Amino acid sequence: MKFATKTTMLFSVAVTACLSQMDFVINPLVQMEGYNTKYKISNSAPWDEEPVYICWENTIDSSTFNILRMVVDPYVGAPELIASSNNALRSPDVNSAGDLVWEEIVSGISSIKYYASDVDSISTLIDDSVSATEPKISRLGMVYIHGDTLKFLNFESWTHYNLDYGGISNPDLANEPFSPYVTVAYEKSEGNAQFIRTLVSAVDGSSQSIIDVGQDYHCANPSYGTSYLLSFQAMVGSFWSVATIWDETTQPYNMTNPFIVSTGIITAREVHDYLVLFESDSIMNNREISCMGTGSHVSNISNMFGNDYNPQAFQTYMYDSVAVIWEHDIENGRELWWAKDTLIMPVSVEPELHALPKSFTVGNAYPNPFNGNTHLEYFVGTQSTVEISIFDLCGQLITVSQVYQPSGTYTYSWGGLDANGQACESGVYLLTFVEGGSSESRKIVLLK
Repeated sequence: MKFATKTTMLFSVAVTACLSQMDFVINPLVQMEGYNTKYKISNSAPWDEEPVYICWENTIDSSTFNILRMVVDPYVGAPELIASSNNALRSPDVNSAGDLVWEEIVSGISSIKYYASDVDSISTLIDDSVSATEPKISRLGMVYIHGDTLKFLNFESWTHYNLDYGGISNPDLANEPFSPYVTVAYEKSEGNAQFIRTLVSAVDGSSQSIIDVGQDYHCANPSYGTSYLLSFQAMVGSFWSVATIWDETTQPYNMTNPFIVSTGIITAREVHDYLVLFESDSIMNNREISCMGTGSHVSNISNMFGNDYNPQAFQTYMYDSVAVIWEHDIENGRELWWAKDTLIMPVSVEPELHALPKSFTVGNAYPNPFNGNTHLEYFVGTQSTVEISIFDLCGQLITVSQVYQPSGTYTYSWGGLDANGQACESGVYLLTFVEGGSSESRKIVLLK
């Protein structure tokens, strides 16, 4: 069941495929009075050398509403109270600088508040007679829904730009601090259909690229994980399945709220191109957090009495572990828990400290989107011929090259030209690497 674009697939996994040996160690992370919910993670890349933050809502007796922030890597800090009010405070989000945005609801109208970490101050960004909801923040700015319009606020010029109109909900913003583009995914409704729209825009609103996926399914909950990888859930038959750009299977139980962590990582047990986290109701009368890696192996991470929700993850500052965080129901409240599994990095400048993988692996394109050159690093485990092809979304071959390479790490660069040296149009392209029996693809966005 492939989606409309050639790069998006569907999968869900049978419980019988469980891989119970993954070494996740579970501990409580936030145990505070009340309901600790709607947490978000900043997802700084480890090489950014910035702390990883989480933020969340804390509600006590439906009369006291708090927004909190906490560092979770490279150390675990104490929860910081950012805002407190008798008005409802909802939908917080945090960027890699520790800045926050959230909704404050007064008399049924939602305004958007902004916390600037560098000056430790709170200001109001949007406050008028039309509700502004679902803010998502990056280093570049903030996307939000204003009435029926998706907008972007540029933090450099403090200018608001309209991105899309009508039938918009549940946006998520890729946190790309060094890119001149805004990348956002959201639910888009047209008639009886609800699909996922991804939109890439220049920060000044001057150019856009739009891709719709999942038009044949009812889709929900788009999420950008680490390395800006997108996942979402799609209704197949009577069950929710998870959509990514890799795998495709279906099974009779629900998989919801997916989140992808990294690519080209190796856990203590096996090689993974990615790890996908999701909620699963495969256990009767209990909702669990599960993890799937390459090969459709599923591990139940939370494995606790009581329902668990909203899995997200990050790779640690030392790049030696993946940490998974989720919400856990308790009597009269909800807590945040987390689990870690050991990682061994596949490539290192110090081979005596980190083992190289024996398989063929491909990293992510950077920058992506791009308007000059984009680069991908890949590793060849044994000497062989590598074929590198670029296709447009209609499946037309743009350019192809073959090179015989010994074992080692290489970089491929593309400047947006076809096989005849002509400049390609702005749009989405699929870059495919084939080595022996292995094949890996990466989606790249060319903007001019």
